[in-house]
Amino acid sequence: MGAGGSTGNETAEFKAVRYRWAPLLTLLRLTEGETRVLYDIFARIDKDKSGTLSYDELIDFVDTKSSPFLRRVMSVFDSDTDGTMDFGEFVTAVWNFNTYDLTGLTAFAFELYDKDQSGKLGADELRGVVDDIFANEKGLGRIDGADLVAGAMLKLAKEMNAAGTDEITRDRFEIFVLERPEAIQPVLDL
Repeated sequence: MGAGGSTGNETAEFKAVRYRWAPLLTLLRLTEGETRVLYDIFARIDKDKSGTLSYDELIDFVDTKSSPFLRRVMSVFDSDTDGTMDFGEFVTAVWNFNTYDLTGLTAFAFELYDKDQSGKLGADELRGVVDDIFANEKGLGRIDGADLVAGAMLKLAKEMNAAGTDEITRDRFEIFVLERPEAIQPVLDL
C-alpha cells in the first residue's frame, strides 16, 4: 500500500479500498478526506505492504510494550480471525477507540473478560484483567503501577467476599475505574 496518494497506482489502491469498504465507510459517515487520512495511516503502519496489519506492526506504530491485553484487543477487531487487521477492521477499531469515553473504554475492558456475558467478574477474573493489562508479553517485569492497581483490585475483591459475593458487577467495575482511571491506563494510552 502506498502512502500519500501521489502516484496513479496509489490513487487506484485508495479507490479500490474505498469501493471495497463503501458500506462500512457510509455507515460511519466518513468523508473521502477522513477515509484518505485513515488509509494513509494504515499504509504507514503496513510496513511489509501486505494490505493487512500484523500485531507487531501495530505495536511498533503505537510505540507501546506488547501485552496479553493488547493481543486480546486486536483479536476482538480481527473479525475474520486471520491474525491480522485489514483496512475495514482497522477503521472499526479506530472508530471505536475514538468514540468511547472513559465509561465506554471501561465497559469494553470489562466485556473482554466477561466471557460468559453474565455482567459479572469473579476475583480471579479481576486479577486476570490486571495481569493482562499490566504484564508484558512474557508475563515478566510488570509495567509500572501494576502492583498498586492490582492491590486496589484485590482489596475490592476482598470487600466483595466480605459482602458475601465473589463477583463484581460491570457497574461496580466502572465506578472503581472512574475513581482510579490508572486501572485501565494502557487502554487509555491506545
